[in-house]
Amino acid sequence: MLDMLGYRVVLRYEKRRETWTIDGCSVELDAPPHVGLFVEIEGPTVEAVEQVRARLNLGDTPHVDPSYVRMLLNHCREHGLDPLDLRLE
Repeated sequence: MLDMLGYRVVLRYEKRRETWTIDGCSVELDAPPHVGLFVEIEGPTVEAVEQVRARLNLGDTPHVDPSYVRMLLNHCREHGLDPLDLRLE
């Protein structure tokens, strides 16, 4: 259906994800290929998220603005990789 609407696939990748719950927040540990390991924390309030960040000793860890899609497409361009076949090692 998306093909018929004119959309095309520009990126396909595998990712490992573990999901945990801490103090009412969802904590995802993500491992997309080639670009590193990431922690996503979602919670009911900013304060709850900040408390979990502190509890996990992530208070000084910088926030990453670009999406996985943007980071992976940039990595593919820089290293001559096929963005339609990014797999975990």
